[in-house]
Amino acid sequence: MRNFLLEHQQKVDKISVLTEFIQGNPDSRELKRAIAVKMALEDKPYFNITQLLGMRKSCITKWKNKFEAQGIDGIKLGYQGRKSYLSPQERIDVKLIGI
Repeated sequence: MRNFLLEHQQKVDKISVLTEFIQGNPDSRELKRAIAVKMALEDKPYFNITQLLGMRKSCITKWKNKFEAQGIDGIKLGYQGRKSYLSPQERIDVKLIGI
């Protein structure tokens, strides 16, 4: 019984973390992942999640597993390109030279 209560509390905590993340207005792809994971943790049928969000069951499982292993960082977008070689001012200077 004690183990069940602990697992239930952990699930409630995870759902709370996801709710806060969703309310923080993340990128649309992150939002979709978070909603899918939250619904899965709330024991919603995968069929309903796939119909509502247009995701495959395998994707829902993937993001749920990543969330379980890494927390919110697991569903956030990964690598988004390297930092620009030029500073904003250098970019302006290059544009001015080209005119």
